Formats: sequence, C-alpha cells, structure tokens
Amino acid sequence: MLDPHASATAFLLARALSRLDAVEQRRIVDGWRTHRCKGDAPLVTDEGCDVRVARSSVGERARIALLAWLPLVPAELAVFEGGLLRESPAEAVSLLLRPPLIWSLHETLLAGARVRRRAHFDPGSFTVLERGSRDRVRPRHRHRLRRALERIEAQLPVAGLPIASSTVAAGCAAIAGDDEVCSEIAARQLARYAVSEVAGSLGPA
Repeated sequence: MLDPHASATAFLLARALSRLDAVEQRRIVDGWRTHRCKGDAPLVTDEGCDVRVARSSVGERARIALLAWLPLVPAELAVFEGGLLRESPAEAVSLLLRPPLIWSLHETLLAGARVRRRAHFDPGSFTVLERGSRDRVRPRHRHRLRRALERIEAQLPVAGLPIASSTVAAGCAAIAGDDEVCSEIAARQLARYAVSEVAGSLGPA
C-alpha cells in the first residue's frame, strides 16, 4: 500500500483509500499498478509542481509554461479507474492540478513559512498548511483554478479509462459550480506547492 509519509500525493491517496475496506483497497491499488506498467512515466513531477526534462532544470517561467501546456497522461488518472473518489470527485481533480498555475512562488513561500521545513514529508505540517491556506484564497485563485479545469476537461475522456474520466469530469463540474469547493481545492494546491521540492529549492535558505 501507499506510504502516507512519502509525499503529499501519497498522503492524500492513502487517506482516500483508508475510507475503503482492505479488499477494495487492494483491488484499486493492483489495478492502478497494472495501468501504470502499461504507460510511460509521468512528465509532471513533485506534487504537480515540476517538469521532468531529462536531467536539466528550467527557470520558473519555462516551468509554468510547460505545466500549462503538457497534457495529462493516463498514469495520472489510472488510480481512479477502480472507483477511488467517485463519491468525492473534486478530491480526485485536486491531485491532477498543477499548483504553480494557481499560486505564485512568492505566495507559496509566505504560506510555507508558517511551518518548519523538514527533510521529509510530514503529514501533520501538510494538514496545518492546508487548513491555514483557506484564508489566503482570493477570487483570482479561483479564476486561475477554473482555467486549469478547462484544460483538464478538454482532454476528457481519456482512452481506456472511462471510470476515471467520468470521476474527473464530475470533479471539474463540482469545482466550477461551487465557490466553497473551489476555494477548498485551491487551498490544497497551495499546501501541495509549499511542501514541494521546487518551493524548498527556490525559497530562501
């Protein structure tokens, strides 16, 4: 199973899986692994905040431009094909969004200053960041998030992943139609960005 201490993504997925019984957890994880073995490695990495370009790093502007341009890959959606988060589709979408398309690095570093940076991912610090980030959400962040949703919706359905595509489409609709849901998901993106290696490496020492 997923280690909730490995990363924010692993923590959020493990939390979603914990709502299911052991048999369902195993079925979903096994199905996800099968799909992932069939596809290419994801191009978007580090909580959706960075791009894999061989071994080269790119500047912030180029990174954001690439995050906006790169399409989803099946490996990103495959975990939802077994039915995970069908009842909470906005949470599924929250794992597909690219946080730098919603929050600036400056905003992220300010938010991250509220908690002590650790060498490894800490679920407790992430939870504190996510809760505290809600008050930082402004209309401009909801607007950016909804523009990012349009990019995701334009790529649906994804071939071979009808259940995942349906879940993500429902999540996009829920976020687009409800400011409270939109704000909640925007706050999660700020927390994801704040605990990313990108924010850690570009922030002050």
